Amino acid sequence: MTYLTKCCTRSYWDHVGMVLKFSDRPDERILIESAGCGVFLCYAKQRIEKAMAEGTVLGYRQLVGGSGGVSQAVKERMKDEAQLQVEKPYEQCFGEIFKAFLGQDGDTANSLMKSMGAEWAQGGENPDSFFCSELVAHLLKVGNVLSEEKDANMFLPKDFATQDNSWIIRAEKEAAAAADKSADPNEAMKKPLIRKPYQLKHETKIVEGSATDDSEKKKTHTGQGASMIEFNGKSLTIASMLDAHGGDRKKVAKANMEAFETISNKA
Repeated sequence: MTYLTKCCTRSYWDHVGMVLKFSDRPDERILIESAGCGVFLCYAKQRIEKAMAEGTVLGYRQLVGGSGGVSQAVKERMKDEAQLQVEKPYEQCFGEIFKAFLGQDGDTANSLMKSMGAEWAQGGENPDSFFCSELVAHLLKVGNVLSEEKDANMFLPKDFATQDNSWIIRAEKEAAAAADKSADPNEAMKKPLIRKPYQLKHETKIVEGSATDDSEKKKTHTGQGASMIEFNGKSLTIASMLDAHGGDRKKVAKANMEAFETISNKA
């Protein structure tokens, strides 16, 4: 499936998630993503180390915003929204994934499917279930970082990478060209998909050993998850927050995976 995704989307990347900073401790950064088991939270550090141990190539792009950085209010909005999505199933409508695939080079194919009456091609977003890049786009929209020009379910993993066929990169180039005095006046209103003053820094590959050193390992074993946070209106530790969504994790994951496999078999 990994190689098929990369081939069909002409990309080096096949999956994407978002790292959320709930505390100042690096080992308590939380990763939210949507995979076959649905939307879930986990410690970013452990997830990254496990993936790298399995030979997965990983990269990241940091979201920055102006001289003051990304405001706490924006971070809180995205974290609060992320909490509401936990344990929702992986995308239940395969048509929405197909919509992102068909629309990766423009609107022609989806417009044709829309004219033929395909419900999933009619536009709009369904927040009841998410595929990985749709979830990331949704959270960025809630934070008012990503514009409303494209539906969240139009984004593929590659669109958050720094490659020429990424929607975000193409929009940046088109906006820059439109701002040029020699540009066609009719094109002057084009704007990037990432709203100012925000920007995604160039992707950086995570190399072995960069995420963990001996001091971090010791810190992780002695107090990871002890920081207090506000979660859905309650004060609790990060560890308790993860446990609250992990007690029935196996049951939820099994149900979501079965639903995902049923949809995939029908496709």
